Amino acid sequence: MYKIKNLSEQVLERELLEQFLNFANEQLKIDKPYSVYFMEDKHNADNPLGKTAMYNPASNSIYVYVTTQKISWDQSLMS
Repeated sequence: MYKIKNLSEQVLERELLEQFLNFANEQLKIDKPYSVYFMEDKHNADNPLGKTAMYNPASNSIYVYVTTQKISWDQSLMS
């Protein structure tokens, strides 16, 4: 029911992948075959509020951004 394409340099752990696919199947209720793309996006990762994933119903595709996002916390906000 799905096709997985790892377009990143990350190694996908089978258990996490299965958990994600179960979540996607249950929450998105996609009734057609779909594709899941694991992608790197340095520009997106530089934005602390950048995307982590998105679903495009027009193409029945899920895009998961796996590039690490860096968050720096202002010490005044943490006190």
